[in-house]
Amino acid sequence: MFKGVGNFFGRVLLNIITTLISACIILAIIVSIFAESGKELINPNDELPKKALLYIDFSNPIIDSEPDDPLDSFNLRNGQTLRSLIKCIKKAKTDDRIVAIAAKLDDVNLTPSQIQEIHAALQGFNKSGKQSHAYATSFGELSNATFQYYLSTAFSKVSVYPFSYVGIMGFASDMPFLKESFELIGITPQFTKRHEYKSAPEMFTETKMSPANKEATQRILDVYLDNIIKATSVARQITHERIKKLIDTSPLTSKEALAEGLIDTRCTWHEFKQDLRIQYGKKIPFYSSHKYVRQLTADPKAPRIAIINATGDVVLGKTAPVLGRDTSIGSSSFVKNINAALKNKKNKAIIIRVNSPGGSPVAAATAGASAVA
Repeated sequence: MFKGVGNFFGRVLLNIITTLISACIILAIIVSIFAESGKELINPNDELPKKALLYIDFSNPIIDSEPDDPLDSFNLRNGQTLRSLIKCIKKAKTDDRIVAIAAKLDDVNLTPSQIQEIHAALQGFNKSGKQSHAYATSFGELSNATFQYYLSTAFSKVSVYPFSYVGIMGFASDMPFLKESFELIGITPQFTKRHEYKSAPEMFTETKMSPANKEATQRILDVYLDNIIKATSVARQITHERIKKLIDTSPLTSKEALAEGLIDTRCTWHEFKQDLRIQYGKKIPFYSSHKYVRQLTADPKAPRIAIINATGDVVLGKTAPVLGRDTSIGSSSFVKNINAALKNKKNKAIIIRVNSPGGSPVAAATAGASAVA
């Protein structure tokens, strides 16, 4: 009997030891991966050639600020921050080693404001006399890709896959209303709001959009559409009226888009690269933007500008990062960052980049007071 019990506990102990050893091996592998990733980020071995195309792959992550979490840093190894991408584009404008920009516009996952900033930087690049070339496998594939197409209007030349679509369908907004659903189960939602344009609670308290909410939403959509119509008209030399008609009839086939002047060529990705090498040289390399930014060094004597990223809901107290990313704007954390930037004598100015739907008015007032003090 005791012998059987001893064998049982021996097997349990052996399983525990085996599990611990396996866990240690897996942990060592993960650590080595992160270490190698860190080496690549800090000490890049790929030197920039004398002549190259700056290559931007928009399927790679582009985020507002550097993550603090190691896992997020690893996931960003082929991506970069928005600020570093803008820096790359601006530097490429005067860098004699960069002859042009080539970009792939598949899986564009950017906010409207991010697209606008990249759009403006690319327009500045084009003014240098260098060209920028964009390729998209499809603009939407029967779905809405208006913002994706808007990004393409910043490029000198736009190419798409022959059997694809250009979906510039404009914008729409919908909002669910849950008041009647709550009434069925005996719940009466209660919210407070200061004025009629504070419409967030409406989905719980109303059965349709209020006039103020509808007005504000329509205005946002109109501004988006007007900006895109203007950009497309300038880039493609098409009248505003014609663009509106094309939006109403979208999605268009790539053949129709070419006939309307919305794109320049229909080709495969391989043909796109071949055409660029014919234009710029058979051995011209595609040098990725996340590698190019590592080649750029700041002048230590140049004036410094502090950049503070404020992302998420505005709340009282400290910012609470989730997986290394700030998901809220804590008033005390924000004030602390402002004070730290002010105390650094090397900083000649402070830029506060805000990406927030709003939140606590008291927290906003507290944070705002520190910015203007």
